[in-house]
Amino acid sequence: ALLSAVGLLAGQMILYCVGIFIKKIHKGSIGNIAGKHHIFMKYHFLVYMMIPFIGILGDAGMLYSGHQRISPLKIIPFLFIADLASTARWILPTIAELEIGESLQ
Repeated sequence: ALLSAVGLLAGQMILYCVGIFIKKIHKGSIGNIAGKHHIFMKYHFLVYMMIPFIGILGDAGMLYSGHQRISPLKIIPFLFIADLASTARWILPTIAELEIGESLQ
């Protein structure tokens, strides 16, 4: 589960970097990190705990985070915890099914 969560986090951070690159193309410079009143900074714990669970909207959220230069140091812990939960959501039932199947044989 830990390796899968690290992989998910790496993919999300790639999307974040793509968002920064899009801002550089769009605005001509990367600019400053978003202020503390930005909605993604104000509610970062909620926003980034939902990202792994909402599919394509989560990917768009990571692109937007990069474009708006949300501080990655504030989002990585929440993303990692949510990625662990997302991974556990499908790994634990799979392991339980395998153990039940082995005990029936």
